[in-house]
Amino acid sequence: MRIIILGAGEVGFHLAKNLTQAEHDIVVVDNDPKKIAKVNDTLDVLSIPGDATSPIVLEQAGIRSADILIAVTSIDEVNLMACLMARKYGVKTNIARLRRSEYSSPDFILSPQEMGVDLIIHPELQAAEEIVDMIRYPQAFDMHRFEDGKILLVGLYIGDESPVIGKKLSEIVPAIGRLSFRAVAIYRQGRTIIPSGKDLVMKGDKMYVAALEEHLDEVFMFAGGGRKEVRNVMILGGGKIGRLVAAKLEMMKNFNIKLIESNKEKSQIIAEQLKGTMVVQGDGTDLDLLAQEGIIDMDAFVAVTDDDENNIVSSLVVRHMKVPRTITLVRKSEYMPIVKTIGLDVAVNKRLITSNAILKFLKRGPILSFATLRGIDADTIEFEIPHRCKWADMQLRDIKFPQGCLVGAVSHNGNVSVPVGDTILFEGDHVVIFVVPEAVKELEKMFSIK
Repeated sequence: MRIIILGAGEVGFHLAKNLTQAEHDIVVVDNDPKKIAKVNDTLDVLSIPGDATSPIVLEQAGIRSADILIAVTSIDEVNLMACLMARKYGVKTNIARLRRSEYSSPDFILSPQEMGVDLIIHPELQAAEEIVDMIRYPQAFDMHRFEDGKILLVGLYIGDESPVIGKKLSEIVPAIGRLSFRAVAIYRQGRTIIPSGKDLVMKGDKMYVAALEEHLDEVFMFAGGGRKEVRNVMILGGGKIGRLVAAKLEMMKNFNIKLIESNKEKSQIIAEQLKGTMVVQGDGTDLDLLAQEGIIDMDAFVAVTDDDENNIVSSLVVRHMKVPRTITLVRKSEYMPIVKTIGLDVAVNKRLITSNAILKFLKRGPILSFATLRGIDADTIEFEIPHRCKWADMQLRDIKFPQGCLVGAVSHNGNVSVPVGDTILFEGDHVVIFVVPEAVKELEKMFSIK
């Protein structure tokens, strides 16, 4: 499959890297020589310097034979124009990253189809939705939904109060009472483990667990402590993400929301837009202001200004003041690996969220979705058991998966379950597998995924 990616920034680069693993024919276009040089130095793809809306450049990239065009440049209008041109060239699937939400509004003069777009991704909206999930489930540092939200992949820290510290995973089922979740990945001392029943649970582990949403209370008990109640939320930054988070929390009607914005005019506009949010004009890094606005009574603090350093410093200050939950917007990917080591709870990177959303939309053969996990060297692949697959009609325990793979969820005829050894895979089943990067190609070969 030939895929053209317009834009070699962090999103485009991440997409090219992941799609290359599936052995697609990838072409990357960007007008920045430094970004093209980085692609050439690190990825086995064709790169072309030039304007994403130039017919000459697009034809050089092979637009006439392309199957998919992904426009993720930093300019909305360039992305839309490129998709419209690609549709004229006959490209079947066109994806655009857009920041202006009015382009996808039902009231907009042009529909996505008229603009030549099959999928519109709004990074700010995607980030806001993830932040709201992190507020609703404060025990989790990451969360992904599969099968229309029926199965959740939850990232947890194993705390001091966990009742299963020192136990083998195979011993946990009798201790908890029933198997309603499954540990699928562990990050410990810089190493990712796809666990077996013999692996021990250790204090401080960063663990991903697959579970049905109705069993989340059991999952939180597993990590140490039950479901925590979050009522009082302070948001730093009245930009698009901050306003979206506040608006979504208002709709849930069980949160007390306070938003701090440094710009006086903007804070007045936000106060008129958000009727259920208390808007405060001031500097969110000012300790006196935070104290005056009751930071010590907050259950969660969300830093979403346009300045990474400001977000990080503010979150660290608030963390020092014993606020239970901090969520920090970090735009620079190079900051992500140090987030936990410097004491932050959760970091949200909208570029990573955007690329995951695009990968989830692309159906690569039997692959239905793909997601990169936060803070752990493992991915999730959701795929459909293909017709005449030799592993169909077999129990999981009899299927020899590549080392570094684990089945975390199975959907059969719409019924989702966390599998056990005698679970049988049938043709057409949807299966969520957790896999370390070096085992992806072997897994795809095993199921004849091309």
